[in-house]
Amino acid sequence: MSSQDMTGFPDRIRELVGQVKLTETSGCSGAKTFFADIDDGYYIKISDIGKLKREAEMYDHFASAGLAPRVIDYISADRDYLVTKRLNGESAYAQKYLSDPKRLCRVMAEAMNQLHSIDASSCGYVAETCENLIDSGRFNTDYSACIGVYDEAEARQFARDNLHLLRHDTLIHGDFCLPNVLFDDWKFTGFIDLGGAGLGDKHFDIFWAIWSLNFNLKTNEYRDYFLECLGDHDPIRLKLCGIISSFE
Repeated sequence: MSSQDMTGFPDRIRELVGQVKLTETSGCSGAKTFFADIDDGYYIKISDIGKLKREAEMYDHFASAGLAPRVIDYISADRDYLVTKRLNGESAYAQKYLSDPKRLCRVMAEAMNQLHSIDASSCGYVAETCENLIDSGRFNTDYSACIGVYDEAEARQFARDNLHLLRHDTLIHGDFCLPNVLFDDWKFTGFIDLGGAGLGDKHFDIFWAIWSLNFNLKTNEYRDYFLECLGDHDPIRLKLCGIISSFE
């Protein structure tokens, strides 16, 4: 991981973290993320102007329900800067959690059910779910294989036939993968990376959790157990949301 000093950052952020060196922790979203190891720790996310406004508002929405770290500052200047507090714990793909797959499935299901029970009426955003890619996108079986779908033509037809079943009635994360769910010694502490969150069909979150468990555990053996732990879900809508998510 690389380090960076505070040169060029807005005054408010430089005043907050002082002279501490920033350690880069960027993921694959295209934004830059840095960790400032001061006080209890801060994360500073940087992207193009306007790109983090929605995420800042979703952090506030999730934090009000105790599901995410609070926003310390959001600045839109030469670029967007989003500063959040560090949550206790580590991502669910830490080895201590991967080494006990069934327990991991249970705590992931509990965290998801907690999120999906939150009142979503004041959310203000519809989650981006890529329905428009059904006709023109590239179908990626690396994603769809975890729900047993491999044929592109059949997938397109199934999506077209069942698109009317989609709902936008639940607060969802939008990228419910192990790196975005944090636990502190198996106790759920919150979610991060909320840029895709909003009102949507809960089966998008269910699909991405299944895919992420499969990807990180290197087996799809625990899919059915996770669904059993989760409880209420619709297999048709899960297949539909998985197919939609598999178009790029």
